[in-house]
Amino acid sequence: MVPNKSNLSKLENILSKVGFKIRYEKGNFKSGFCLLNKNKIVILNKYISIPNQFEILKNLFQNNNISKDNLSEEEILFLKKLNL
Repeated sequence: MVPNKSNLSKLENILSKVGFKIRYEKGNFKSGFCLLNKNKIVILNKYISIPNQFEILKNLFQNNNISKDNLSEEEILFLKKLNL
């Protein structure tokens, strides 16, 4: 799957639906994400490329035990295409 703005938005929406708040900030961090006190707040460096942002959010989904119970069939199909 191509990591473009549209697919990034879909992944952001899915993460939002399962309780994550995603913020894009500038700062002295190179890449990756930060979970603040397990509050499901994800802070991404807004200056990294869209493909890198996409991979970071994909890794967030893979590395956290995120329930897919409240997702639509379309969202689950999208995640299956990502091997999540």
